[in-house]
Amino acid sequence: MAALFNHSPLTRPLSVRPDMLATDIRTVSDAALFIRRLPKEVGSRLHWTLAGAALEATDRHPYDENLLQISTLAMENALANENMLVTGGVFMQTGPAQYAHGGAREPGETSNK
Repeated sequence: MAALFNHSPLTRPLSVRPDMLATDIRTVSDAALFIRRLPKEVGSRLHWTLAGAALEATDRHPYDENLLQISTLAMENALANENMLVTGGVFMQTGPAQYAHGGAREPGETSNK
């Protein structure tokens, strides 16, 4: 991904786990820099490629609010897929499915009910 110089704010700031490369991603250029700093094996995953393409389109068309929204959503999706996203001060981790009883179970685990 090329360096982007669009300092337009994303539609909302995205918070990243503290142990990652940044803690807040607020602008198009912040998001692009974050992707460029990812290890190659991580940054080449499809969700990062899509987020990068959306950011590049936003850089080329800085006044397109729809592209800005798409870029924000793509970046949020990529962060969530990598378990890097923090929302509402809470680290969002994908993991075992949540079942109707409200708890998470590992595959093969049974209920005590």
